[in-house]
Amino acid sequence: MNSEMESIMNPVQKASKKWLKIRSVRKPEDLPEMKAKHSALSFIDCELIMLCKENNCILLSDDTKLIEVAENEFDIETFDLFGLLLTNRKKGVISKKDIDNIIPSLRKKDHYEFSKDKLKKLISK
Repeated sequence: MNSEMESIMNPVQKASKKWLKIRSVRKPEDLPEMKAKHSALSFIDCELIMLCKENNCILLSDDTKLIEVAENEFDIETFDLFGLLLTNRKKGVISKKDIDNIIPSLRKKDHYEFSKDKLKKLISK
């Protein structure tokens, strides 16, 4: 395994042993009906919504349509990447230095950009 892959997989493997649980939808037979009702969503999006409802979870996504449907039609609490980073920054879980490392990595690997306003909020204390 290359070092970049190890840097991603090692924390995931550690988390899966301590607090991360892998779950499946309880009623997968309901997925086609849900997908038919929400044609703008993928089967995976529908499965995520079902899992969040079944397990009373928060949905983490930057998919605007998925967030809109989850919040408005299923009353699911959501977080996008900005909200997740900002909350953890405010709580001291991650530092400005962490943010300074995360931002270029997101740009390079995912072509991900925050608005100037959001970026300012992330780096200010």
